[in-house]
Amino acid sequence: MNSFGQPDSAWAARIAVALAATAMAGVPLLIAPGLTLEYETTPKLVLLLVCTAGILLCYRAWWPGAVALFDTRRGRLFAGILAAQFLSLLAATAFSSQPALSLAGSSWRRYGLVTQLTLALFSLTVAGLAAAHAESPRKILLAIAGSSGVIAIYALAQSAGFDPLLPRASYTITYWLGDLARGPGTLGHAVYLGGFLAAAIPVTAGLAAEAKGIARLTLWGIAALCLVATVLSGSRSALLALVAAAAVSLPAIRRIRWRIVRSGAAIGAAGAVALLLFLSLHSGSSLRLHVDRWRQDFYGGTRLRLWRDSLALVAAYPIAGSGPETFGNEFRRRQSAELSRAYPDYVQESPHNFLLEGAIAQGCFFLAIAAGIIYLAMAGRAASNKGAAAGLRASMVATLVSLLFLPVTISGGLMLYGILGLLVAVTAGAGVQRRTTFPGLVKPAACGLAALLLAALLLAAAIAYLRKDMAYAGIDAAVKAHRFAEMAQAYRTAADAWFPAPGEDLWASRQFAAIARELDPQTAAQAWTLAAEAAAMAERTSEDQADAAFQSALVAIATNRAEQAGVKLRLAIEQAPTWYKSHLLLAQLLHFTGHDAEAKNEAKAALDFAGARRPGVEQALRELGL
Repeated sequence: MNSFGQPDSAWAARIAVALAATAMAGVPLLIAPGLTLEYETTPKLVLLLVCTAGILLCYRAWWPGAVALFDTRRGRLFAGILAAQFLSLLAATAFSSQPALSLAGSSWRRYGLVTQLTLALFSLTVAGLAAAHAESPRKILLAIAGSSGVIAIYALAQSAGFDPLLPRASYTITYWLGDLARGPGTLGHAVYLGGFLAAAIPVTAGLAAEAKGIARLTLWGIAALCLVATVLSGSRSALLALVAAAAVSLPAIRRIRWRIVRSGAAIGAAGAVALLLFLSLHSGSSLRLHVDRWRQDFYGGTRLRLWRDSLALVAAYPIAGSGPETFGNEFRRRQSAELSRAYPDYVQESPHNFLLEGAIAQGCFFLAIAAGIIYLAMAGRAASNKGAAAGLRASMVATLVSLLFLPVTISGGLMLYGILGLLVAVTAGAGVQRRTTFPGLVKPAACGLAALLLAALLLAAAIAYLRKDMAYAGIDAAVKAHRFAEMAQAYRTAADAWFPAPGEDLWASRQFAAIARELDPQTAAQAWTLAAEAAAMAERTSEDQADAAFQSALVAIATNRAEQAGVKLRLAIEQAPTWYKSHLLLAQLLHFTGHDAEAKNEAKAALDFAGARRPGVEQALRELGL
C-alpha cells in the first residue's frame, strides 16, 4: 500500500480491469423492475457512475498508460476530442435554455452533462488501462461478448412469448397491420437492442476467430444468437449497421483462414435455422408484420420530416447549442404543421440522429468532435486491420451507423466511448511504451487527489439518482395498493431532492389526479394539491413542458379554476403551437365561459392540426355546437 492507501499497481490493475469489464457488460444488461420507476435507465446510470468512480480511484493502473498514450499522434487526437467534448458540454449546459435539465438529463434517458462527462472519463481510463496492460482489452471484450449472449437469449425468449421480468404488453405495439411484439431485451426498446447487438457481434466474431476449441464454438454460438435476436428486433438501422461493419471487416476477413470462416458460418447458420424454426410458432406473425411494416413505412416513419424540421434548431443555436436534452421542448415550439398532422399524438423527444442531436445541443462545433471520432474509428495502420483492432473498428462503425437513426442512450454512449478508448489504445502502435509506473513529471499526489474528488462527485450523483427514482417507484407501489398517504410521502421525498431536478413529476401528477377521484372530499383536496404541485414542477424542469402545462390545465379544470386553466392552456399552445389537444381543450373551455368567438378560432386550429384525429375532434366540437 502507498501513502494514500492505494493498492499496489498490480492489484489496482486487476480491480480497474474488473470494473471496466463490469461496466461494459453490466450497463447494457442491468434492469431493476420494482426497485426504480425508470428501471431500464437509472440502474444502468448508477452502475456506470460507480464503476467509473472505482476506476478513477485505481489511478495507478490507468494514468501511466494514458500519459504514454498521449505521446502518440492518435492518443493526442483522442485526448483533444475528449477535452473538446468536455468544454463544449460545459458551455452548452451553462447557456442552456433549461440548465437543470441539461445537467441531470431527462428522466427517461438521463443523457445530460453528468452522464456524458462520465462517459468521457470512462473512455479515457479504459484507454489508459489498455495502453498500460496488454491483456486488458481481451478481458473487457470477453465480458461484452458474454453480456450480449445473455441479452440475446432473453430477447429470443421474449420473442417466443416467455418473459419473467416484463409484461408483454409493455413492448407490444398495435399497428394497422396487427399487434406487433418487439422484445427490447434489457435495453428498453427493440431498436436499442438491435443497435447494441449489432455492435457486439463484430467483437464476438473477432474473439471467435482467434479462439480455439470449445471457446471458439461458444463464441460463434453467441454471435449466431445475437444475429437472430437482431433480425427479430425488427430494427432496420441495426441490419444496416451490420452491413457496414461487415464491409469494414473485409481486410480482416481475408487474413482469416477459410476453414475457420466455414466452420463459424456453419455453426451460425445451423443455430440461426434452429432458432428461427423454434420461434416461428410465436414470432412468425411478428416477422411477417416487420416485413409488411418496412414495406408500408419504407422511409422510416417520422425521420425525414423530423430531420428537416430539426435543421431550424441548428440554425437557432449555432454556437453553444440549446443544451443537452432540451430538444423535446425546443422542437415542439418549431414543429411544422405537416409533421403534427402526420403524427398528431407523437412527441418527438430526439431527432434520432446523433449528429443532429449533438449539433442542436452543443452547437455546430460538435460536428468537428464527431468528425474526429469518425476519423479515429476509420483511420489506422495496416496492422490495425487484424486481431482485436479489426473487431473494435467494426464495432465502432456499427455503433456510429446505428446512432444515425437512434437517440443516444446510456448503453449506446457507453459502446461508442468505451470501444473508442479501446480502439485508440490498441491501434496507437509501437509509439506507446507500456508502463506500470508514473512518468517522472507526473505528481502521484495531485493525480490521486483529483481522482478522489471526481470519484466522490460521481458516487454522490449515483446515490442521488437512485434515491429519487426509488421514491417514484414508491409512489407506483402505493398507487397499486391504493394508499394515498404513502404516495404523498414518497412524492415529498422525490420533490425535496434538488438533484436531479428533472424527474417523473408529470407522471406523478397524473397518478394523484387519478386517485383523487376515488377519495373522500378532504383527502381528495390534498391529492389535487399534490397533482397541481407535481405538474408545476414538471413545467419548470421536464423535457415535455407542453404536456406539463396541459396537465396543469386539467387539474385546474377539475378543481373549478377556469381562469387558471385558460392561462395554462395558452402556455401549452405557446410551447407546442401545432398540438391539436391544447387548442381543442381551450376551445371547449372558452365555449363554456361564454367566449364563443375566440372558441371558434381555437376549434379551427384544433381541426387544422388534428390529422388522423380529425373525426374525433369534429365529434367533440359538434357536441358543443362549434
